[in-house]
Amino acid sequence: MRGLVVTVALAVLPLTTVVAAADTTEDADGSWITLGRGISAEQRRQRVPVEETKGQLRALRIACDRGAPKIERVLVEYSDHQTEQLTVDARLAPDQPRTFALDGRRRVLVITVVSDPEQPGAYSLFGA
Repeated sequence: MRGLVVTVALAVLPLTTVVAAADTTEDADGSWITLGRGISAEQRRQRVPVEETKGQLRALRIACDRGAPKIERVLVEYSDHQTEQLTVDARLAPDQPRTFALDGRRRVLVITVVSDPEQPGAYSLFGA
């Protein structure tokens, strides 16, 4: 299912669901699980469902793949349907990922990234 993108119209703003194959990336901080790779910032909202086996996340990383996309905020929906808003409000630069602490006690259901379509590019999401 790698690379499958399903577009869903939601009110006035389009919402895209990204499905990623399970793989990992290693860095100095340890092992990160790929939640979505090459996600376009040209749409205002991107919805990334988190597989049940990957849901207990203590951290979220967003990294620039192409261009310099501006990410406004990230919404993390947990299994109790509470949503945590992570304010980014910055353009991503290559080799400068942003990392956020999450409540590792609750399972993450969906991550929604809100970007500025006027600042195009692509990014990837990783969980740990």
